[in-house]
Amino acid sequence: MADPQLQKRFELLRQRFLDGYTTDDEVLRELNAVSSALSNGNYQEKIRNAIEWYEIYASPRRSDKFGGRDSVRVSFLQQLGSATDVAAG
Repeated sequence: MADPQLQKRFELLRQRFLDGYTTDDEVLRELNAVSSALSNGNYQEKIRNAIEWYEIYASPRRSDKFGGRDSVRVSFLQQLGSATDVAAG
């Protein structure tokens, strides 16, 4: 089940996000592009959660309802990390 290319895509997305080299649209487009890469239900759930947390992160008003952008950023990165782990097998 391990998919090294998918894992590499996640790591690149994470690094670009942390470095500030990506836009909200790019992050969401990449997450949606990889959402069906694996048929594993756990993977699908992690990707859906990452997308949901990123959508909240992208909206400062919504982020405030969940403890602020820093808190939401942590939740997004946790879900992205979990999806990466599942992709790694």
